[in-house]
Amino acid sequence: MSDTHDGGPAFFTQHLEGGWTRETTPGLSIRDYFAAKAMQGLMANPGGPIQASGMSGWSFTNCDKNDVAELAFVIADAMLKARSA
Repeated sequence: MSDTHDGGPAFFTQHLEGGWTRETTPGLSIRDYFAAKAMQGLMANPGGPIQASGMSGWSFTNCDKNDVAELAFVIADAMLKARSA
């Protein structure tokens, strides 16, 4: 994880007891949520990192899974920066 602020929780739950908040579960961070959505778009794009190959069907092209994961977080960090501007 980078030094970038994660944006706080994207989805959280509060457990109430007698009208008082007993516990808050933070859940997924906004940064992780943005990265997941970015990766979904990258992987779904037929011209993106996954492309058809005559030799082996569908496979990574000019990158590997770690490159795609890192790019997803680069995009997520840019989204967080734009969000705070």
